This record gives sequence, structure tokens and C-alpha cells, in this order.
Amino acid sequence: METKDKIKKYLEEKFSKEVNDIYDIDYFIEETIDRALNYMNRDNIPERLERIITRAVVGVIKSYKNEILNDEIQHEIKSISDNGQTISYGDVINFMNNKKDAEIFDGIIIHLDKYRLGDIV
Repeated sequence: METKDKIKKYLEEKFSKEVNDIYDIDYFIEETIDRALNYMNRDNIPERLERIITRAVVGVIKSYKNEILNDEIQHEIKSISDNGQTISYGDVINFMNNKKDAEIFDGIIIHLDKYRLGDIV
């Protein structure tokens, strides 16, 4: 099973209340994994970090929901469907682009640091 699938499964099992109404959960998971990989200079996530990264995804989702509730996010329309009456927003991407690693990995950076590979120049 892929890291993304494992994290999604953990989210559904343990944090269903926090993620049940998020329409773009895959983007949150993928972006958090990519940011972790970049931070640690790795090509894959060590299995021991999967649940820890799940907590980071939950934190990001809670922060996103909080900013949505407080109307701090500018809603950018990404696509519109006519007959199906579907509107999707690009605000998730903007939200993640504006977050620093320290905000995304708040409370778990100490764990990521243990798996961080040195920079090669």
C-alpha cells in the first residue's frame, strides 16, 4: 500500500470527524507528503513517520477549516459545471502555498529531523 493510501486510511479510521467534509483530502495528503519529503531530503517516507505525518495533515485541515470559518481565505473559483451544478474552489492550493513548513509540521518537526538527510552540495 502506498504512503498516501495508508495516511488516508489512518485519517478515515482515527480522524473521520475532522476530515469527513473536506472535498480535496487527497491534495492535502499529497502536498503534506511532498513538503515532508523536501524537508527531509528524501525520496520516500519512512514507515515509522506515516502516522506522524497523518497528524500533520489533520493539523493542516483544522487550520484550513478555521480560516474558512473566519473567512480569512479568498475563494478562487477553479471550475464550474452547469448541469451538475458543481463549483470547486482553488483556495486549497492557495492555502497550502501560503503555509510555511514550520506551520505545517508544528509539533512534529523534531520527528522529521531524526530522518532528515544532509544536504549534498
